[in-house]
Amino acid sequence: MANKVGKIGKQNRNAGTHPSYEKRGMTKDQILRKRKKDTEYGKKKSSIRYRGEHEKKRKELGLKVNDKIDASKQVSVKNGKVFWKKESRSKNRGSNSSSPGDRRARGKKNKK
Repeated sequence: MANKVGKIGKQNRNAGTHPSYEKRGMTKDQILRKRKKDTEYGKKKSSIRYRGEHEKKRKELGLKVNDKIDASKQVSVKNGKVFWKKESRSKNRGSNSSSPGDRRARGKKNKK
């Protein structure tokens, strides 16, 4: 069975069929170029290092691949140190309030 854009094999059968491709009006050629670019991006040393760091921290927290819990990278408000904690996947992916950039964007609070 072939997907819309690529080879036949063990790859994701839904590859190249994401609804955003249709919303953007992308042709098959454009989708193939995007997938090639995404593959090259994933091979960069910085990307590999990033994934390796995250996997290492997941292992340290004792998390498995299909856990309902995710490793969340946090930055301490008081001293700016980075630490990792266990957090539910939905909470981790939906939260902007714990990121340093979000805290900076809110500005300083007036203490009374």
